[in-house]
Amino acid sequence: MTDLRGACAHERRPMIWEIIHLALSVTVALLVFPFSAAAVELPVAQCAAEGNLDKAIEDCSTVISGARDNRTLANARYNRAEWYARQGRPEQAISDLTEAIRLQPTFAAAYTRRGLVLELISDQRRARADYASALKLPITDDRSHWAQVTARDRIRDLDRAPLPKTPVVVADNSKQPLLNALDQCNAKAAEAIKLPGAKGEIQLNKCYRSRAQFSCAATTLLNEANSFKQDYAAIAAAEYPNLKSIDQICKIPADRLSDHLRALQSASDRLTALRKEYTAQAECANSIEDSLRNLSLADMPYAAEIMKSMIAAVQDELIPVSNAETDVLNLADRLAAAQKALVMIEKIRGGICP
Repeated sequence: MTDLRGACAHERRPMIWEIIHLALSVTVALLVFPFSAAAVELPVAQCAAEGNLDKAIEDCSTVISGARDNRTLANARYNRAEWYARQGRPEQAISDLTEAIRLQPTFAAAYTRRGLVLELISDQRRARADYASALKLPITDDRSHWAQVTARDRIRDLDRAPLPKTPVVVADNSKQPLLNALDQCNAKAAEAIKLPGAKGEIQLNKCYRSRAQFSCAATTLLNEANSFKQDYAAIAAAEYPNLKSIDQICKIPADRLSDHLRALQSASDRLTALRKEYTAQAECANSIEDSLRNLSLADMPYAAEIMKSMIAAVQDELIPVSNAETDVLNLADRLAAAQKALVMIEKIRGGICP
């Protein structure tokens, strides 16, 4: 019996130590994890809290650099944008809100907040487009409800705003930045580029003055294409050709109709300038590619590979521009339909609407 009790006691001893070890592990976990969680949550909470703006921006930056899920990142960007805006730094705010929208495409509050910041820099057209985007998204919480109410109010106020007295200047300004930017690109280098050829030197077309100049021009065209899409998205989104009742037509503010018709004239001018410059850039690329195919690199073992890479480098510069140009042309078709519909709507309103 003694041996049996001793054996049982000997077998129970490891179990007791396991229980003690488990208890210690649980205690340590309870002590450690709350503090770890608090360390993670604290910057998130302070990033969203009003107070010292510099400190709030710093906390938001900490969250952005450490978070991994899109929701947390989008919220931190959204909050930091508000603090940037209050500091009078609209460009940083717009950048953060754009990233928040990229991370969370259904983030209605980010669209509305960006619209408010765009109004601060007098970019009412893009602001209106953001408000329209916010109104298309579902209401899922208090913040998205605020986003839609605010967006609706801002659109109404923008519609009531007095129209500019010099619309011709608006049209001229829409074209001038593109031409000025391209002139600045072309000023980067003026000397003709000469390369070795089988029958002597090959002089590249003067439209290509350096890789930096060509890349600058391509980037300028891409920026203008993206700006065009952004500036006229709201008119396309209004779906004027698809209105189905006189009530829908009569509810459209008269000022908005005039504003959109004038904007469409500006769109036509910008589209003409953009297509002309894009065509010139594409023709330049074709000319350069033809010249590069006639290079003579006899002393280079991998002459063929070098030639192919040079041609590819030129082509790659224009691929994003070509894609954006396709989007612009598709949008232009919708704008042309909208313009025809608007002319008819104005005629109908004059005799039918109260």
